[in-house]
Amino acid sequence: MAKRPSLSDLVTEQTEVVEPAEREVIEKKEARWRSIGVTLNQDEIDELDTIAGDLDVSRNNLLRYGVLLFLQEYRTGSLSLETETTRGSKLKMP
Repeated sequence: MAKRPSLSDLVTEQTEVVEPAEREVIEKKEARWRSIGVTLNQDEIDELDTIAGDLDVSRNNLLRYGVLLFLQEYRTGSLSLETETTRGSKLKMP
C-alpha cells in the first residue's frame, strides 16, 4: 500500500490544497470550489474538532484533507467499500 500523505503534504500554511503527485492536475481556470454538507452526530463532530485543535487547523481544512485522502485511495484501488441493501444501496459504515 502506498504511503499516506501527511496533512502538511496536502495543505500549506495558507491552507491552500497542494495537489498530490498521483492526482490529475486541473487547470486553475477549470477548478471550482463548492461547499457541501455531510451529516454527522455530535460525538463525531466533537472528535473532528479535537483533532483539528491538536493539529492547529480548521475543521474545514481537516475534512478537505480527509476527503482528498479518501479520493486518492479510492482511485488507486486501495480502498474497499461494502454496501448493504435496504430500500436502496447504502455504504456499510465502519
